[in-house]
Amino acid sequence: MILFIGSFAVQAQNLNKILDDYYDAVGMKKLLNTTTIVMKGNIVQMNMDLPMTMYRKRPNKMRMEAVIQGNKFVQAYNGKDGWAIMPWTGSTDPQPLTDDQVKLLEQEADIEGDLYNWKEKGFEVTLEGSDEMEGTPVYKIKVVKPSGNEYTYYLDKDNNVVLREDARVKVQGTPIESATYYSNFKSVDGMIMPFSIESKMNGQVTSQITIDSVEVNQDIDDSMFDMPEATK
Repeated sequence: MILFIGSFAVQAQNLNKILDDYYDAVGMKKLLNTTTIVMKGNIVQMNMDLPMTMYRKRPNKMRMEAVIQGNKFVQAYNGKDGWAIMPWTGSTDPQPLTDDQVKLLEQEADIEGDLYNWKEKGFEVTLEGSDEMEGTPVYKIKVVKPSGNEYTYYLDKDNNVVLREDARVKVQGTPIESATYYSNFKSVDGMIMPFSIESKMNGQVTSQITIDSVEVNQDIDDSMFDMPEATK
């Protein structure tokens, strides 16, 4: 038992050191003083190249917009409720999202991400050891949320940034696994952010996001995150 406790303590110390290096690398102190983030770029999905804008605002608000064949797709979360406008369904009225979908948007709305303040958020975080990702040495850190959703983050040992995120989540009772790759890191007002994001399911690319610009601390009205009334 003494040896077990000792090894557990060492792992906790290593995890804390790795996370501290990660916070320093991405500019977490600056991020904590950032009230809003607006990203503009393009998303390639289903063989379509779509202009998109992502809005994040404290506390825990997000909205993503994309233009599809002249119609606007919207997905938003106001810190409590999630909703979407999905023109491919034949309607431009906003629709509430399911609880499972809302849980996924909660993660997108968290400006600092899962690896900061994880104890206060009620997450279980463990260091799963080391690995290699396309020749790059990485740390593997696993996050389990109260919802049961699991995420594994691959942190570059040299640059201390997240290169990949594996997700295992449940949507309507069905387990879904995906992998997200981050690259083309750039400095924005003292913070390091990825400008290229690629998502895969079953090894197949499902979306590619290229960020063209990032603006921080812009005025954003809270109302844009609330679900509007349906068109009468």
